[in-house]
Amino acid sequence: MHCSCPHPLGDLHPDGHLICATCGLPYRMIVRLGPIPARKPRPDLLPARGLLIAGQVMADGADEHGERWRTRTARHHVACGLRHLLRWLAGDRVDESGHSHLAHAATRLLMATDLEPEEPRP
Repeated sequence: MHCSCPHPLGDLHPDGHLICATCGLPYRMIVRLGPIPARKPRPDLLPARGLLIAGQVMADGADEHGERWRTRTARHHVACGLRHLLRWLAGDRVDESGHSHLAHAATRLLMATDLEPEEPRP
């Protein structure tokens, strides 16, 4: 049985699943992380401003489209991210949403990273 509720995430279970903080079940949409690495992740080193901007891009996308990004493949999100990078490289800095193309590209790559372990290899 897996949790599909939007509850906050809790601890990492020894089998590699993240656990829902509310019901204690493995969280359905979170990637299987495998064995816990000997070296702990350092989320404190992530660029806070960039993550907050990606969070705003996600919030705006959820308002407009719902949270259906999980129904797409990692490949789809990489393609969309690449499109945003190419637009940025061509000199177009801001998307029609008002966010930068770099913010959209980073957000799409975060989505792809989250989905990649569950995606079959070509």
